[in-house]
Amino acid sequence: MNDNFGRKSYIFLLIGVFILLLGTIVYAEAEEEPLDTEIASSSNITATTTNIATSSNATSSDNQATTTEEFYVTEEEKPNQNQSVYLSEAKQKRVTNLCANISNRLDAVINRHEQITKRLESRITKLQQQNFDTTEANTKLQEAISNLNQAKDKIKNIDNLVYKMTTSVHPKTDWIVVHTTYIETENLVKKTQEALRVTLTTLKASQSINTELNDNATSTPEETNLE
Repeated sequence: MNDNFGRKSYIFLLIGVFILLLGTIVYAEAEEEPLDTEIASSSNITATTTNIATSSNATSSDNQATTTEEFYVTEEEKPNQNQSVYLSEAKQKRVTNLCANISNRLDAVINRHEQITKRLESRITKLQQQNFDTTEANTKLQEAISNLNQAKDKIKNIDNLVYKMTTSVHPKTDWIVVHTTYIETENLVKKTQEALRVTLTTLKASQSINTELNDNATSTPEETNLE
């Protein structure tokens, strides 16, 4: 199960990189940081999320002074300062595909975590039947389930949000909604993962304590360590 958690962290990192790339496309930044640099500088999901937020905030001032050529359909159709700007058809497809990749990865992680919660629920039930104290573990598991349900609810309408963004006359504004949805979902999944870690650790500790107590109860006076 520890290997599974490791794989989830790697998937989170990839999701973060995808979101950063997607934000760069929609905002059409003047200078784009290489993805390999972003990957190298992101040792965990928290760092990646921070970089994404910083990148998104920094673009707002840059775009006011930068001509976003990629938003225009043709040279003749370039709007003036007071007109709205559409994404080109090619850019719509690219953004939609990148969003699909992010959504699919998040869905995969959510589904995997659902499987893990079911396994932990089963383990807790078995330990309860053996008179193990699983109160703390069960509390953390319920926390994980709550976070996971919130993540599922948060991401369920993402396809509609992406479509609205790619076909909008104000794609930059609608991108903020999509970006926020991805980040909030990712954070909820991250909280789920941490709660599952604690659940498993607590169960192992409970089993260890119970085993030690049983060993002491069944040992002879000579075998019992009084130190």
